[in-house]
Amino acid sequence: MNYEESYLRSILGEIEILSNLLAQEEELHEKELAKVHPHHKISATNLICYRALRTKDLSRLQNALGYLGISRLARAQRHVKGSLMAIKYILQKLLDETGQPFPRPELSIQQGMAQLDENSKILLGPTIGGRRVRIMVTLPSAAAEDRNLTRDIVSKGTNCVRINCAHDDPVAWKKMIDNVKLVSADLGREVKVAMDLAGPKIRTGGIKTSIKVHEDDMIYIHKTLPPKDQRNPGGHHITCTSKKIFASLKPGESILFDDGKISAQITEVKESYFAVKVRRADMDGSRLKPDKGINLPDTSLKLDGLTGKDIRDLEFVAKHADIVNISFINTPKDVEEVFKELKKYDVNGKLGIVLKIETKNAFMNLTPILLYSMRWYPVGVMIARGDLAVETGWENMARLQTEIVNICSAAHVPVIWATQVLENLAKKGVPSRSEITDAAASLKAECVMLNKGPYINKAISFLDTVLSDMEFYQSKSSAMTPRLDM
Repeated sequence: MNYEESYLRSILGEIEILSNLLAQEEELHEKELAKVHPHHKISATNLICYRALRTKDLSRLQNALGYLGISRLARAQRHVKGSLMAIKYILQKLLDETGQPFPRPELSIQQGMAQLDENSKILLGPTIGGRRVRIMVTLPSAAAEDRNLTRDIVSKGTNCVRINCAHDDPVAWKKMIDNVKLVSADLGREVKVAMDLAGPKIRTGGIKTSIKVHEDDMIYIHKTLPPKDQRNPGGHHITCTSKKIFASLKPGESILFDDGKISAQITEVKESYFAVKVRRADMDGSRLKPDKGINLPDTSLKLDGLTGKDIRDLEFVAKHADIVNISFINTPKDVEEVFKELKKYDVNGKLGIVLKIETKNAFMNLTPILLYSMRWYPVGVMIARGDLAVETGWENMARLQTEIVNICSAAHVPVIWATQVLENLAKKGVPSRSEITDAAASLKAECVMLNKGPYINKAISFLDTVLSDMEFYQSKSSAMTPRLDM
């Protein structure tokens, strides 16, 4: 034997401790696991095991395994127990302690790899030309009338199209879907249709064109804009699109406007308005326009997951789409609300659900959100990086998107990498250097979403090439050394 017996036994002891931890967690979540869709049962168990594993700092163990030339668990997300059993078997062999055949866990390494691939195919459609990562493209309004435009988009390598319900209407949506179906039939391809519900997005109001705000300015946000003679002097006065948020706000909490371009802090909360002091704006002042997004990253908002418009749109989506993208999911309760509405249409197993992760609360609650959503089949996750970056801080974005991919991989839930992918290329015709690197990094996901733009066909072709070429250099894997700090 070429290794110190005590060294091998110490590593084996750590593996045993982890195995016992996983068994305890499975037992603890037994009732939750019993409620998931049969297709997700093994995947939900693996998610529980992965989340338990990530409560520990594995760096010492990983280094020790690396010295032995054994798997360091860096790619164990999709097959946690299978990986641990394989490592345990190898260590026992090195100690000459097993005459047993190689263990066959309920979820082997090969099965774990295949399960995510199968779920991706069912939710997002088949791959094209051997490229593993799919491409989703947002259809412009013109796609309702221009079938040639739709043909160009599909023929360049699009796997699924996205229709944003915040724009156009059911008549236009139906025309877009009809064009997609006709074009895909002509090309002999299956192209999935995803429809994006708008969700309870909070936006600015009460502004005619724009207001210019500077650092230390006061902004008063009203439920209803009062007459000028009844307003507090020396500040800006606007409204917002949700009156429900007022009950949840507290002084000292942060508030961000227009994708974080303006940052402020809540100083006062009254029944009819709340006041904020601007903490960050451009040196010469920032323009705040109507219908710009408002983010409240520190506030526990009590908003319904579905708006009245979402509920009305859902009837059309359930009848005509393959996938529904749900915005602003924050807790399992939001998913429960979606399920209640969808039960009216008997589409479990037919209509895919994609949960958009775009808030701090959504990331914090990701594991329970996934466990609840796995009562449905098929299901996926979209990393909506725009709002998520604003909510959690730009400096955290790279880590968070990696962690979301890891957690979803453990659940065998496909991930859509979204927001500003090749944005310059789609809108201006020339990519920036950094967005090319971002496009290559998207190989960690199962699908990449492009937004519309005048050069969208160029962006699709470029992304198709990058994803196809980079698969030779980067596989879907990532290290999992540190303890997961939510």
